[in-house]
Amino acid sequence: MSEDELRLELAVALYKDDRLTLGQAARLAARTQEAMLGVLAKRQIAVHYGVKDLEQDLVNLERLFPA
Repeated sequence: MSEDELRLELAVALYKDDRLTLGQAARLAARTQEAMLGVLAKRQIAVHYGVKDLEQDLVNLERLFPA
C-alpha cells in the first residue's frame, strides 16, 4: 500500500467515525473536498451534515446576501 493510499484509508476511516470533518479528511488525503465527496460516495458513506450545519449555512448566506 502506498503512502497516498494509506492516507486516504485513514482519512476515510476517521471521517466515517466522525473524528474528522470533510475538509480535514480531504486535507489528510491530499484531495479536494469534491474529490473526497466522490470517494465517500463510491464507498456509500453518508456525508455528515446536520441541522446545526444547515442553520450555520443559512446564517452565512444571509450575511452574504442580505434581504
